[in-house]
Amino acid sequence: MYKGRDDLISPEEAEKGVEIVSKICGVDKEKIHYPTVECNGVNISNQEFDFFSTGLLDTDFKYEIKFTNCKFGCLEYFCLYKTSNSFLIFENCEFDYICLNNDLVTNNTFELNNKLYFFDCKFNENIDIGKVNINAEIKFNGCIFKDVFYFNVKEYLASIKIKNCTFYKSFFMLGSFKNEARFDNSIFKDYADFHECEFEKTASFYGVRFEKAPNFSACYFKEPKAVNLTNVNIDKLDFKSLEQYIKDNYQDGNYKNAIKNNEKIQKDEKELYRIENEHKLRCAKNLKDSFRVIKDVLINQNNTLEAQEWHKLELYAKEKELEIQLSKNKNDNLKKESKNQVYNPKDYEKFNYSKIISLIIFL
Repeated sequence: MYKGRDDLISPEEAEKGVEIVSKICGVDKEKIHYPTVECNGVNISNQEFDFFSTGLLDTDFKYEIKFTNCKFGCLEYFCLYKTSNSFLIFENCEFDYICLNNDLVTNNTFELNNKLYFFDCKFNENIDIGKVNINAEIKFNGCIFKDVFYFNVKEYLASIKIKNCTFYKSFFMLGSFKNEARFDNSIFKDYADFHECEFEKTASFYGVRFEKAPNFSACYFKEPKAVNLTNVNIDKLDFKSLEQYIKDNYQDGNYKNAIKNNEKIQKDEKELYRIENEHKLRCAKNLKDSFRVIKDVLINQNNTLEAQEWHKLELYAKEKELEIQLSKNKNDNLKKESKNQVYNPKDYEKFNYSKIISLIIFL
């Protein structure tokens, strides 16, 4: 077993692990399995827990704690300083709501030191992880996310690998990636938001499918040639989907704050329309920048064929930007006239992208 490894768990450590997990999870020791070829630690299988015990994140047991075919209720943990270095593995498990956040009183950034692996798991509700530095590897492989996925992280000091996963609702990933970040072969059925992320090393989107417009606005890739965009599928992105993106996303927090508790604005149709237009314009500009970021990465890699697909989307986002700027009030027909006169999808199909890309490279 584990031939050649020098970190094998000893019988004494295994016994200690059984004691620790039994106490934290409230499970009889007889139901906890000892180390096997598949697990260099302790294993619990086929159990249902009303909640996810935060003690698992704070234990100093240094070997694997594995859960197989288990179901967990909600996890709510507001961490003041840091978690321990435990190594948690979940295989074929099911989770409800997960909230792992900073202490709301001090509003500090806490340290997440746990190594966390999720294989073929299902998440039924929101995942909300925020105000944190991630110091150990996190893996999601073959997982299904039925609700919103939200990571608001200051720094990813270790690698994060999200592979072969399906996201049915919005995906938000914020922060600075100091090591590799992988999202290979994942499917984003709703909006995927990477805006303002910083990638210092490998950023792999190999085989990713975006079914709605992704947001890479203001993203920074330190090594453009270390970005893997091979086989990225954007077949469902068309001009109508970009219009829908603006419609779905312009009413953000800033928009709501602008009209919140202001009865004068709410009753002034002209002013309300002006604010609405202002936020739609910003949304269109972000969308344009998002496509430009990916286009520039592909041009840097001399992949002009794929770059032209993103440039085509960038051009239409620019078209929407101009259309919004021209529309001054709700009754202004200039918006429709502009679209009918200037925009025709076939014009983009006939456009010679190789010439403009060559010009961009020359400049």
